[in-house]
Amino acid sequence: MTTALHKLASELTRLPVGPISDEGTVRSLLYDAWDDLFITNHGGFERSKHIGRTVNLTWDPPCLTFDIERHGGFVQGSSRADIQSWRVDVQGNSATYVCSRSRQMRSASPRMDMEPIVAKVKASISEKSDDPSITWLDGERSRFKLNIAQVIPNKGPTETVRARRKRLIRDLEKVLGAVGWIKDEPNHFNKK
Repeated sequence: MTTALHKLASELTRLPVGPISDEGTVRSLLYDAWDDLFITNHGGFERSKHIGRTVNLTWDPPCLTFDIERHGGFVQGSSRADIQSWRVDVQGNSATYVCSRSRQMRSASPRMDMEPIVAKVKASISEKSDDPSITWLDGERSRFKLNIAQVIPNKGPTETVRARRKRLIRDLEKVLGAVGWIKDEPNHFNKK
Protein backbone atom coordinates (compact mmCIF):
# COMPACT_ATOMS: atom_id res chain seq x y z
CA MET A 1 0.00 0.00 0.00
CA THR A 2 1.41 3.38 -0.99
CA THR A 3 1.76 6.26 1.45
CA ALA A 4 -1.18 8.10 -0.13
CA LEU A 5 -3.45 5.03 0.10
CA HIS A 6 -2.33 4.44 3.69
CA LYS A 7 -3.26 8.05 4.62
CA LEU A 8 -6.69 7.66 3.00
CA ALA A 9 -7.33 4.32 4.74
CA SER A 10 -6.18 5.74 8.12
CA GLU A 11 -8.51 8.74 7.81
CA LEU A 12 -11.46 6.57 6.82
CA THR A 13 -11.02 4.08 9.67
CA ARG A 14 -11.30 6.98 12.14
CA LEU A 15 -14.68 7.97 10.73
CA PRO A 16 -18.07 6.59 11.75
CA VAL A 17 -19.91 4.43 9.23
CA GLY A 18 -22.24 6.44 6.99
CA PRO A 19 -22.18 9.77 5.18
CA ILE A 20 -18.94 11.70 5.63
CA SER A 21 -19.41 15.15 7.13
CA ASP A 22 -15.90 16.50 6.37
CA GLU A 23 -15.86 15.67 2.67
CA GLY A 24 -13.04 18.12 1.94
CA THR A 25 -10.39 16.17 3.86
CA VAL A 26 -11.39 12.81 2.39
CA ARG A 27 -11.67 14.32 -1.08
CA SER A 28 -8.11 15.67 -0.83
CA LEU A 29 -6.74 12.31 0.36
CA LEU A 30 -8.67 10.51 -2.38
CA TYR A 31 -7.15 12.87 -4.95
CA ASP A 32 -3.64 12.04 -3.72
CA ALA A 33 -4.30 8.28 -3.73
CA TRP A 34 -6.31 7.99 -6.98
CA ASP A 35 -3.43 7.09 -9.29
CA ASP A 36 -2.33 4.34 -6.87
CA LEU A 37 -5.68 2.53 -7.14
CA PHE A 38 -6.30 -0.37 -9.47
CA ILE A 39 -9.16 0.75 -11.75
CA THR A 40 -10.62 -1.58 -14.37
CA ASN A 41 -13.00 0.90 -16.02
CA HIS A 42 -12.31 4.62 -15.75
CA GLY A 43 -15.66 5.60 -17.28
CA GLY A 44 -13.93 8.69 -18.65
CA PHE A 45 -13.02 9.77 -15.12
CA GLU A 46 -9.92 11.94 -14.83
CA ARG A 47 -8.57 12.67 -11.36
CA SER A 48 -7.52 16.23 -12.16
CA LYS A 49 -10.94 17.16 -13.53
CA HIS A 50 -13.34 15.35 -11.23
CA ILE A 51 -12.17 14.53 -7.70
CA GLY A 52 -12.99 18.08 -6.61
CA ARG A 53 -16.62 17.54 -7.69
CA THR A 54 -17.24 14.35 -5.75
CA VAL A 55 -20.37 14.39 -3.62
CA ASN A 56 -22.25 12.02 -1.33
CA LEU A 57 -19.09 10.49 0.10
CA THR A 58 -20.08 7.57 2.33
CA TRP A 59 -17.91 5.23 4.42
CA ASP A 60 -19.06 1.62 4.62
CA PRO A 61 -15.93 -0.35 5.59
CA PRO A 62 -13.93 -1.33 3.69
CA CYS A 63 -15.44 0.83 0.94
CA LEU A 64 -15.75 4.53 0.30
CA THR A 65 -18.55 5.36 -2.13
CA PHE A 66 -19.16 8.65 -3.89
CA ASP A 67 -20.91 10.26 -6.84
CA ILE A 68 -19.37 12.53 -9.42
CA GLU A 69 -21.35 14.84 -11.66
CA ARG A 70 -20.06 14.81 -15.23
CA HIS A 71 -20.92 17.91 -17.25
CA GLY A 72 -19.77 16.90 -20.73
CA GLY A 73 -23.27 16.36 -22.13
CA PHE A 74 -24.62 19.42 -20.35
CA VAL A 75 -21.84 21.60 -21.77
CA GLN A 76 -22.70 20.23 -25.23
CA GLY A 77 -26.29 21.47 -24.83
CA SER A 78 -28.09 18.63 -23.06
CA SER A 79 -30.46 19.54 -20.25
CA ARG A 80 -29.00 16.69 -18.18
CA ALA A 81 -25.70 15.91 -16.49
CA ASP A 82 -24.45 12.37 -16.01
CA ILE A 83 -23.79 11.22 -12.47
CA GLN A 84 -21.35 8.36 -11.99
CA SER A 85 -21.27 6.30 -8.81
CA TRP A 86 -17.95 4.88 -7.64
CA ARG A 87 -16.79 2.46 -4.95
CA VAL A 88 -13.23 2.56 -3.59
CA ASP A 89 -12.11 -0.55 -1.70
CA VAL A 90 -9.31 0.72 0.54
CA GLN A 91 -8.30 -2.82 1.58
CA GLY A 92 -8.21 -4.05 -2.01
CA ASN A 93 -6.58 -0.83 -3.30
CA SER A 94 -9.13 -0.64 -6.10
CA ALA A 95 -11.80 1.67 -7.47
CA THR A 96 -14.85 0.49 -9.37
CA TYR A 97 -17.20 2.45 -11.58
CA VAL A 98 -20.57 1.22 -10.34
CA CYS A 99 -23.25 2.90 -12.45
CA SER A 100 -24.38 6.06 -14.17
CA ARG A 101 -27.62 7.99 -14.06
CA SER A 102 -28.77 11.44 -15.16
CA ARG A 103 -29.83 14.56 -13.34
CA GLN A 104 -32.00 17.23 -14.92
CA MET A 105 -29.98 20.46 -14.83
CA ARG A 106 -32.53 22.71 -16.52
CA SER A 107 -35.87 22.29 -18.16
CA ALA A 108 -35.85 20.15 -21.26
CA SER A 109 -36.75 21.78 -24.56
CA PRO A 110 -40.53 21.87 -24.99
CA ARG A 111 -41.99 19.20 -27.22
CA MET A 112 -42.47 20.43 -30.77
CA ASP A 113 -45.90 19.92 -32.31
CA MET A 114 -45.10 18.65 -35.81
CA GLU A 115 -48.68 18.65 -37.10
CA PRO A 116 -48.90 22.38 -38.00
CA ILE A 117 -45.36 22.36 -39.38
CA VAL A 118 -46.08 19.36 -41.61
CA ALA A 119 -49.40 20.92 -42.69
CA LYS A 120 -47.66 24.18 -43.71
CA VAL A 121 -44.97 22.37 -45.73
CA LYS A 122 -47.61 20.14 -47.34
CA ALA A 123 -49.70 23.20 -48.29
CA SER A 124 -46.68 24.89 -49.91
CA ILE A 125 -45.96 21.73 -51.89
CA SER A 126 -49.60 21.19 -52.93
CA GLU A 127 -49.85 24.80 -54.09
CA LYS A 128 -46.36 24.60 -55.68
CA SER A 129 -45.66 27.93 -54.01
CA ASP A 130 -42.38 29.63 -53.29
CA ASP A 131 -41.36 28.89 -49.73
CA PRO A 132 -37.91 29.31 -48.14
CA SER A 133 -38.20 25.81 -46.70
CA ILE A 134 -38.50 24.29 -50.20
CA THR A 135 -36.13 24.39 -53.16
CA TRP A 136 -37.89 23.29 -56.32
CA LEU A 137 -35.53 21.20 -58.45
CA ASP A 138 -37.37 21.28 -61.79
CA GLY A 139 -39.62 23.56 -63.79
CA GLU A 140 -42.74 21.41 -63.29
CA ARG A 141 -42.22 21.53 -59.52
CA SER A 142 -42.45 17.76 -59.33
CA ARG A 143 -39.21 17.43 -57.40
CA PHE A 144 -38.02 19.39 -54.39
CA LYS A 145 -35.47 19.51 -51.62
CA LEU A 146 -36.64 20.32 -48.12
CA ASN A 147 -34.39 22.97 -46.57
CA ILE A 148 -34.75 21.39 -43.18
CA ALA A 149 -32.72 24.03 -41.33
CA GLN A 150 -35.35 26.58 -42.42
CA VAL A 151 -38.06 24.48 -40.80
CA ILE A 152 -36.17 23.31 -37.72
CA PRO A 153 -33.24 25.67 -37.10
CA ASN A 154 -29.97 24.54 -35.56
CA LYS A 155 -30.95 25.95 -32.17
CA GLY A 156 -30.83 23.87 -29.03
CA PRO A 157 -29.19 20.61 -28.03
CA THR A 158 -27.82 18.62 -30.96
CA GLU A 159 -29.76 15.46 -30.12
CA THR A 160 -33.01 17.41 -29.77
CA VAL A 161 -32.56 19.10 -33.15
CA ARG A 162 -31.62 15.77 -34.76
CA ALA A 163 -34.65 13.99 -33.27
CA ARG A 164 -37.02 16.77 -34.34
CA ARG A 165 -35.71 16.72 -37.90
CA LYS A 166 -36.00 12.95 -38.08
CA ARG A 167 -39.59 13.13 -36.82
CA LEU A 168 -40.41 15.87 -39.35
CA ILE A 169 -39.10 13.81 -42.28
CA ARG A 170 -40.94 10.71 -41.04
CA ASP A 171 -44.21 12.64 -40.73
CA LEU A 172 -43.72 14.34 -44.11
CA GLU A 173 -43.06 10.99 -45.79
CA LYS A 174 -46.35 9.69 -44.42
CA VAL A 175 -48.44 12.76 -45.33
CA LEU A 176 -46.85 13.37 -48.73
CA GLY A 177 -46.83 9.66 -49.58
CA ALA A 178 -50.62 9.68 -49.31
CA VAL A 179 -50.77 12.27 -52.14
CA GLY A 180 -48.18 10.70 -54.45
CA TRP A 181 -44.80 12.03 -53.26
CA ILE A 182 -41.90 9.76 -52.40
CA LYS A 183 -38.61 10.49 -50.69
CA ASP A 184 -35.85 9.33 -53.00
CA GLU A 185 -32.82 10.60 -51.05
CA PRO A 186 -32.32 12.52 -47.80
CA ASN A 187 -34.63 15.55 -47.73
CA HIS A 188 -35.48 15.13 -51.44
CA PHE A 189 -38.96 14.22 -52.66
CA ASN A 190 -40.46 13.67 -56.09
CA LYS A 191 -43.92 13.12 -57.47
CA LYS A 192 -44.64 9.51 -58.51
